[in-house]
Amino acid sequence: MKRGVEKSEMTTTDDTVAKTTMIERIATLLHSLMAVSKEKGKAKVSIGRWDVTGAYPNPIYDEKVADTMLTPKQAVAILARFCKTTIGTGWSPASSLTPSTHGMKLTHPLTSGKNKGNEVNVFAYGLTKARREDKRAIKIAKREVDLAKAQADGGAWYAEGVTDKEGAGRACVSEKKARKLWCAQKCNFGANWWNTDKETKAKRLALAIVYQGTYVKVDADTTITSDAAMSADDAIIAAARQLGSKASTVKGAKAYMAKFLS
Repeated sequence: MKRGVEKSEMTTTDDTVAKTTMIERIATLLHSLMAVSKEKGKAKVSIGRWDVTGAYPNPIYDEKVADTMLTPKQAVAILARFCKTTIGTGWSPASSLTPSTHGMKLTHPLTSGKNKGNEVNVFAYGLTKARREDKRAIKIAKREVDLAKAQADGGAWYAEGVTDKEGAGRACVSEKKARKLWCAQKCNFGANWWNTDKETKAKRLALAIVYQGTYVKVDADTTITSDAAMSADDAIIAAARQLGSKASTVKGAKAYMAKFLS
């Protein structure tokens, strides 16, 4: 049975993503859950395509997947679980949150970040925060695994001149990623380096100066590349030679490559 929410509020298509933020989408879902929780009887009601089995909701983008159907009792339990997650983020505005109609209406202005000053729904923001932090942790863990694999295959990859905030080379898991990183630097082709025709894009990637080196994890942001398989100078010379240069010095290689970067 579908009732309690408008179909436009339940969709989770790519078009919806483009029009609304995740905070707004989760806020809509929470109101849908509240509406279902107040239904009478044991009939199941649709909340759209959402996975609500975990600590926070995740949208389901596959349109072939059927809508999630819940009984009022299930909706109550899910709201309670989501409320616990929001409080667990440690965000002070959510410290006294309850899974109630009143709780749904709580808002608070953001005090930092690019959206500073924006008024957000406390419940929805807390869930978005938990979801974002989990995804970040998963991404970091995956990167560590991929870097370890790269190291086993001859070393992590580095883009010449690109360092982290500690001044160490920024490790990449593959040569392709290192080339893209080099191209994206302001001193090379800039963030929109890829926004061109296929041939030019390929030439830019070919110009990238990259090399392999040893990756040693010291902390989340620091890498050591002192025993690089190929030094940055060697990488510059090698890149120039691939383009037809006969230079044997860094100065000569850079001078040859300058015409390609102009």
